[in-house]
Amino acid sequence: MEYSLLKDDTSESQHWTVRTRVVRFSEYVSNDDPPKILSLDLILLDEEGKAMEGQIPENWVPLFKPQLKEDFVYYIRYFQVCNARTTYCPVDHPYMMRFTAHTKVHEVKNVQDTFPKYACALTTYDVLRTRVGITNYCSDDIGLFTGCSHVKLQQTKGGTKHLRNVYLTDGRETTVVSLWNQHAQSFDADRYMEMASRAPVAFLFVGMTCRIFEEKLTLQGSTLCKWYANPELPEAAALQDSCAGQLLPPTWFGPTAAQMEPERITMTQLSLFTNPHIIYSNRYIITAKIKHVVPNQSWWYYACDECNKTLQPHGDKYKCTGPKCFGTIGGPRYRLSIIATDPNPPAEQQSERTIQLVFFGSTAQEIIGTPVDTLIATNQGVGMFLPRKITTLYEKKYDLRVSVSSMSLQQVNITYQVDAIVGVGTISAPTLPLLHSRQCSQQSGTESQGIHSTEKSIAITAASGSGSTPPECNKETSLALTDINVSAEANPELQIAATTKTPESVQTKLASTPASFVDLPTAQVHDPKTKKTKRSTDEASGSLKENDPEDNHTAAKKNTKRRLNLTDTDEQD
Repeated sequence: MEYSLLKDDTSESQHWTVRTRVVRFSEYVSNDDPPKILSLDLILLDEEGKAMEGQIPENWVPLFKPQLKEDFVYYIRYFQVCNARTTYCPVDHPYMMRFTAHTKVHEVKNVQDTFPKYACALTTYDVLRTRVGITNYCSDDIGLFTGCSHVKLQQTKGGTKHLRNVYLTDGRETTVVSLWNQHAQSFDADRYMEMASRAPVAFLFVGMTCRIFEEKLTLQGSTLCKWYANPELPEAAALQDSCAGQLLPPTWFGPTAAQMEPERITMTQLSLFTNPHIIYSNRYIITAKIKHVVPNQSWWYYACDECNKTLQPHGDKYKCTGPKCFGTIGGPRYRLSIIATDPNPPAEQQSERTIQLVFFGSTAQEIIGTPVDTLIATNQGVGMFLPRKITTLYEKKYDLRVSVSSMSLQQVNITYQVDAIVGVGTISAPTLPLLHSRQCSQQSGTESQGIHSTEKSIAITAASGSGSTPPECNKETSLALTDINVSAEANPELQIAATTKTPESVQTKLASTPASFVDLPTAQVHDPKTKKTKRSTDEASGSLKENDPEDNHTAAKKNTKRRLNLTDTDEQD
């Protein structure tokens, strides 16, 4: 049968016949239960080693999925030739193949041993570094296996995901390959560790993106990511020969699976710990009752897109406060600090015991029920001013998975970071602190755009009245409030002070909000002139630690990442 090579296939004709090996199958599924296959993606590889991406649309998956087996060679004809995707393209080809109802598939029985098996374009670590941040295409890597981590749960902007890190070396330096969810679970770590204890094991990883995390080259797997142990490639043999007898036995990195399993204890028991170093790597599940927000701490901050640290105004732009980060773009992110108590204290307990919890990103959004920028824009509060959606959490009970926050290592008291909300329940007969509220006389600009709110914002002040009352809400009040002096004792009586005007719209005023009233020496901040500042609804949170980076915010990247499940290295601890 006559056929063409993949390099010759273009959209100028829709009457091609090719002979290719099909590799790297990946199902793109819906969020339904059970999930529904929306398309079947694959890579096609011809006899010259040229690769092209292929796609079977939802309507034709039942027809072609039974006909195709991964790593087999087929004649394929009558397919549509389309432009390749413009971001995260898995192979270097300007076009992609799309199956139609008229596509014909015929298996090739006698395949030469020389027919390529791996759709890859190998390069050096130095070249991979030049691709950091590039989203046009994916990269491939080969290296010797030196160890891996156990699967752990990692908080990301897309929610909680399973993560496993694999460590490779080229003989000079080590790189980290991060595998997520299904890939993390399907990586047969025990078998590979046993293989590497006997002889060097070379790994080929394909379909990766490049990042720098903690000054180390890190590769991230997409849904089209695939790996091969000891591939039949000359580069693999050369690596094994060069390091024969020199590699140390493979290493398990990080805590074991047993150590990562959370321990169920009471909140009272947890409050007895005083040294964060002793329990730093432990995970606990507790039942806690929210008492109140920690006084004098903002419930949100302006977070860097790259590392999640605070962005502060720097001239007409923003600048990340991270020592190794040069980020200038970000958006608001929850950082909700809570004082919690035991809803069922021991009968013999003489006095109430409390702990401090911090909720970041989507975990805070999960209990509040509103994206952070929406809460800011709808006159629900700014900085230390508490919206009703937060104060209504008082006296509620939650089952939480917590761990020691990294900030605790430099503090006298331990702060526990909430990694996940396990369960929710409300304690009967709540007794809220005595509050007095006063509604703003002015309607926010956002309300005029169709976002209405009958809620009121509150500010924490000391019961003695030692804190000054913030200015009333009116047209002259700036979003970046001036002269705010809010004080409170460790367990204050709370009262409501007047609110402040919210921005006229999310688009026009959100960027003028200071990073945090705690972080900034003065509350008045000039509007940044940059147009590049991204704002999102924080719909998918990154790591719950303040210094954990997050994923990209732009809509195009969101769509691509929903498609490819791409995640950044910065999501790691």
